[in-house]
Amino acid sequence: MSKKITRDMPDPDHTGFYTAVWTDIERLRTEAKRTGGVVYYGANTCWYTTNPLDLYARRYPATVVNGRRIPSGHLPCDPRGGMLMEAHDVDLFFNNALENAAHYGKHGIRAFVAAHHKNVVVSATDNQPTCFSRWDTYNRVLDEYDARIAQIAKDITKGR
Repeated sequence: MSKKITRDMPDPDHTGFYTAVWTDIERLRTEAKRTGGVVYYGANTCWYTTNPLDLYARRYPATVVNGRRIPSGHLPCDPRGGMLMEAHDVDLFFNNALENAAHYGKHGIRAFVAAHHKNVVVSATDNQPTCFSRWDTYNRVLDEYDARIAQIAKDITKGR
């Protein structure tokens, strides 16, 4: 895996652009089952994916402990290099999200869906996926998306 990790971006919970690629939680559930029945999610970020091809890798250098060389390795991680957890019961993972929609803030389950790997990128001009550490950031990004859509609808109505 040679994907660029976005951890070193300035103010990581400020930038983001919602792409609305995956907007249906049932589609996400079906995709999780199709791609192996595992949901990978950030231990310290509000991020998840259902596809192992979306995982990043954090490289760890070789070290010496008690005179013995420990080889370098790679651990799967989120787009910012954060540690991952796995959920092997796809239905339980998504059902818990649906049952606790208020946990995700203003936009509820829509914010949870926005946290999927395919849905938020660095910016309108940088399509590299990213993630946030707080649900309120996903809610702000969704507000910005809604404002853009409203402006487009207004422009179309005015004939621009």
